[in-house]
Amino acid sequence: MKAQAYLTVAPEDIAQTASNLLMQEYNIGLEPLLDCGEERVKLVNDEQVDCVITFAEDPTVLDSVVTISEVDGRNYNLHIKVADEPRATE
Repeated sequence: MKAQAYLTVAPEDIAQTASNLLMQEYNIGLEPLLDCGEERVKLVNDEQVDCVITFAEDPTVLDSVVTISEVDGRNYNLHIKVADEPRATE
């Protein structure tokens, strides 16, 4: 068995970075609030994290997948794929 070591990052850090990227890319005037779970995230290329996007003053809920890329130590890039349609409201 081969052991692998990798750095991890808090899901809150992924959520905040993804939120900042979404605000820059879409400039919709609302800050997206992301919930990326509670488990620490491996800093490895192509690691995917399921996140839920909400907005403080809006009932919209969107699913998203955040993919980590270009990992270099503690530096990394994120790619965010947001669902085409919001979750159905109950």
